[in-house]
Amino acid sequence: EIRSWMSHMGISFNDFGEEDNDKLVTLYNIKANLLPSTMSNKGIDILAASQPYPDNTLTTIPGSYVIGSNADIDSYGLSVYITTKDVYIEKNAEIKKFVSALKDATDYMVDPDNYEECTETCAEVCGTDVSTFESAWSISEFQIGWTDKMADVLYNTCQKKGVDVTLEFCKGLCPSELKGHMDSL
Repeated sequence: EIRSWMSHMGISFNDFGEEDNDKLVTLYNIKANLLPSTMSNKGIDILAASQPYPDNTLTTIPGSYVIGSNADIDSYGLSVYITTKDVYIEKNAEIKKFVSALKDATDYMVDPDNYEECTETCAEVCGTDVSTFESAWSISEFQIGWTDKMADVLYNTCQKKGVDVTLEFCKGLCPSELKGHMDSL
């Protein structure tokens, strides 16, 4: 995401492990839970991370502010679980149980009656305050499925990486019984 964002903004950068003094930014891979403390100790100038770390940094480092996000490049968070056709056939029942459990957990998270419990649990697990997760929740749309939007994100990523696939191919990657919101599971 950060590479795409900087390219979109016209910012030259050294990739992880590269050193070129002519580039404006050098990327370093730091464990996400160390980002706020590293930034507060003047070890890095800009951080790029998924929630809750950006909001945690904003609330713990005086004077920190947002300069951009993946929304600037029309990209949105997406987790994809990938397997091969052979493994899907061989472990079909296990895969369906996993996806069903993931759907149950997601449905529980998005139920307004469970909002307080879920944000408190996430904050406790990540060692941050509840307001950080309330912020993350406010911009998130939790769902399980394979939608056209997800296929578009995968297709655009493939195009940027030089992988020769069609949008139709990306849309057809998910087995039909796991597409959509998988209410049938």
